[in-house]
Amino acid sequence: MDSIFDVLYAADKELVHSAMLKFLIEFEGTKKGVLDLLEPKTFHSETVFPILEKIYPTENGNRVRFDLVLFNRRDNQLTNPLLVIENKFKATPTITQLKSYDEFLKEKNIKKVLFVFSLETVSYTHEKYCIQNGWAIISYLPISLVENGCSVLETLERLNNRENKEHNTKEWFLVNEYITSLQGYRKKFNEYIILPVFPKYQPEKRFFHFQFLLYFQRKIWSKILGLNTNLEKFVDVGYGTNTVPSIHFWLPFNDIGVYQKLGVCAVYTAIDGSTFKLGVFYNKTVAGDCKYIVEKIKLCLDGQEILKFKEKRIKWSKENRRENSVYAPFSCDLHNMKDSENEINLEEIETKLVQITKLYLEFWLNQDNFN
Repeated sequence: MDSIFDVLYAADKELVHSAMLKFLIEFEGTKKGVLDLLEPKTFHSETVFPILEKIYPTENGNRVRFDLVLFNRRDNQLTNPLLVIENKFKATPTITQLKSYDEFLKEKNIKKVLFVFSLETVSYTHEKYCIQNGWAIISYLPISLVENGCSVLETLERLNNRENKEHNTKEWFLVNEYITSLQGYRKKFNEYIILPVFPKYQPEKRFFHFQFLLYFQRKIWSKILGLNTNLEKFVDVGYGTNTVPSIHFWLPFNDIGVYQKLGVCAVYTAIDGSTFKLGVFYNKTVAGDCKYIVEKIKLCLDGQEILKFKEKRIKWSKENRRENSVYAPFSCDLHNMKDSENEINLEEIETKLVQITKLYLEFWLNQDNFN
């Protein structure tokens, strides 16, 4: 055990971090530095106080909950928040979740901050939404091996170096334990992203494998969108709920007529653990057994040079599970992608997945392929 937080995380990672943010805003030794990280030179540290897990009723009878809310001390009724925080240490929130917050906060002059594990694990879709809708994004960890001074860890290390010589208190002990914990996360995360090959999934390292997938998919999509900016308006992102870490990127077709006739609602690419998938989300009533869709996907991919490996382990699903409207007719284990006797290195895998994904999505976006 490196710090006391290693024990606390066993219960709830994000609640622990929300509670620590609250403490850091209240503790005199860290208050000003953390408030400056949130919104430089905006808040007076002596008049601000935080409330954890603040719940508000909405106009439609539902409720909205913010992980942390900052108020002015003169606001005795807690009716006018200065700033709200959505804390997502484990994964970024869904766009739907962010939209529900924005709907509640519309026409209110309230600062909005999204805390994330690392800026490198935030999907392009989420980053774009936050920029367009006034959400600031702050990371717990610096960007991989680079330091820019704008993360929680760097802020606390700087404050600790400046203040800790004069203070030997239980508060600073807690701050130091938290710094040690975040440094441990940074070390383990960096060990993943400098691997030369795709990491094997280990259940006991699920958290870091998931963060690696977020990091890896962001790199892939940044390159894809750099090659074809037309894909930008279509892309959405989702996360699997299974025990195996999973990231999905969707291309929703909504009400495009030619796809409606096929019964195709969206197509997607995904990495489940270490398995790369191409698939479709379809309406069973219209699409039936999905055979026509499978043939179209094969037409797109069969014979492509980018899918030719020395040890070919690509699987074509022969049957659709009729109870499920999500269908992945193509998948391959990233550990078995080989051009020679050795595994393809991570950079080569990244290049191949960019090529495969771009080919697949552009094929679907060309409606002439389905007329």
